Formats: sequence, structure tokens, C-alpha cells
Amino acid sequence: MMQGIEDDHIPFIDRGVPVLHLIPLPFPPQWHTLEDNLENVDMRTVRDLQLLVAGFVSRYLVLNPVA
Repeated sequence: MMQGIEDDHIPFIDRGVPVLHLIPLPFPPQWHTLEDNLENVDMRTVRDLQLLVAGFVSRYLVLNPVA
């Protein structure tokens, strides 16, 4: 039986699917606890990561940015 909370990307890695693991450093104190929920997500950090990933993908795929 599993102890604690497992990373949700592990099943993908186990099946050979590449993952990009994005998490702020230092890890939030709620990480992998019962408090690890949407209420404790820093939405400013999520927005920053969204912009970085969208910018990378649009350049990688040579897409025109969407305003």
C-alpha cells in the first residue's frame, strides 16, 4: 500500500511519456499534504508559468502570439 501522496506525473514517466514538472522552489509547505489543494495554489505563479509555457510553445511551433 502506498504511503503519503504520490506525484501525479509518475504514471506518465512509468509509461515512457516525457513530462515537464513545474513547481515553485522552495516547495510550498502544503506540498504533498492534505492541504495540497486549489485553495493553496498561488494563482500569480500559475499565470507566470502559463505565460512562459505559452511563449515557449508558440516560438517552438512558430505560431503567431495571441493577445
